[in-house]
Amino acid sequence: MGNNMPQKPQNAADLKKLLKQYNNILTPQNKQFITELIQRLENGSDKAGLQDLAQRMQRAAKQAKK
Repeated sequence: MGNNMPQKPQNAADLKKLLKQYNNILTPQNKQFITELIQRLENGSDKAGLQDLAQRMQRAAKQAKK
């Protein structure tokens, strides 16, 4: 286990730490996505809601690369 990859966030608390840690480099759109994800996780969002959020994040990422 010699890699220094950050662990994937496991829950809303991990996401909040990431949001704080990377606050200065995240775009406003990414901050909004992460904030929404935290809210959905804390409120026990359904799978469809999480999939919808994931699809919107993917679309935004593709548009950002253009």
